[in-house]
Amino acid sequence: MFRFKKVIFLIFLIVSIILISIVFLRDDKVKNVVKRDLIMSDSNNLNNEMLSSISKKGIIVLGEYHGVKEHHELLKNLAIELNKKNYNTLLIETPQAWSWIYEDYTTGNISEVDEIISKRFRFYTANLKDIRKYNINLPEKERLRVKTIDINHNPYYYITSLEFMVQFIENKEPIKILIKELKENVEDEENYKKVVLDFNNNLKKYKSKFSSKWYNRLNKMTDIEIKSIKCRKYLKDGKRKSRYIERENIIKSLVEDNLKITDKLIINVGANHAQKKPFRGTKHEWIGEYLSYKSSYAKDNTYCLLVIPKKGKIQWGSFDNHKSIDITKSSDNAELFKIIAETSKDKIGFLLFNDQIFENEKMPLNFYYNKIKIKPKKQYDGVIVIPKANVIKR
Repeated sequence: MFRFKKVIFLIFLIVSIILISIVFLRDDKVKNVVKRDLIMSDSNNLNNEMLSSISKKGIIVLGEYHGVKEHHELLKNLAIELNKKNYNTLLIETPQAWSWIYEDYTTGNISEVDEIISKRFRFYTANLKDIRKYNINLPEKERLRVKTIDINHNPYYYITSLEFMVQFIENKEPIKILIKELKENVEDEENYKKVVLDFNNNLKKYKSKFSSKWYNRLNKMTDIEIKSIKCRKYLKDGKRKSRYIERENIIKSLVEDNLKITDKLIINVGANHAQKKPFRGTKHEWIGEYLSYKSSYAKDNTYCLLVIPKKGKIQWGSFDNHKSIDITKSSDNAELFKIIAETSKDKIGFLLFNDQIFENEKMPLNFYYNKIKIKPKKQYDGVIVIPKANVIKR
């Protein structure tokens, strides 16, 4: 009996040693792959290797941690450098009603932004100015255009956009009447909706009174506001998943509109939106998955990249609530983002998940909000680890 127990113990010990060895060997292999494939760069001087690697695909989707100053600086620098490789459009997750303002400001067609709007420009102001400055010496067709691709989370995005538009549009009277009626009914959802629908139904009557540019902008703005009203109603009624799905469908349609006119896009959205499969957040098809597998314009031509900060502060649950983070202290030694952060040190670390290990083996991933163990390639095509994060003040 004693011998039998001894044999069982020895078998258990041998199996345990083998399993532990396998884990250590795998961890070493991941570290070796990271060391071999990681591209390191300065945020203000992105190196050619990183740019050449990213630009192998026409559609670049960046998944951000909202409100991180260093992310927006990276986004600006990356967009400017990729513009030199014929990426002429940057789409950002901001209410669509302001899309024409972002586009005209960055391309130099308007010089100033209304005070009300400029307060809400806060996340992008400095970087938009830099893009505008970069664009000045370029021919019109080569300029980097910034557009927006989100729903209008409240009616004031639509109203303020129209108020600013009055300064530039040819036939001002119909817009002034619309603004007056919207403001009078903004607190009454049904009446507000009726005003928007009536304007939409009558818009064709004004087609000859507007240039094609302004007519098309008004038409798209109003269409998205009608869809945004539906999303806001879902949220008010507690139908959160329906709202998420409808919102994502609107984002997809706005991206598709741009893909019809260009095969090179940079798209900046929240980290969940950039997923190829919904491992985090609501279980539905996000824009990253749609572009990677369904869009006739983008499938097989898209990189979905997570951008995650190494340490600093990020938004935590709301705009005004912040949390200190440090991937090197909150992760186990085998965690992928920690390995990248420690390898890249104070540089940007860019890694495409090209090695089979990222497609075949599950690995621990620390997203700060939660930790999961998955095959990284199923969720993203790669990751950019930025050395620090400071939250932009509202």
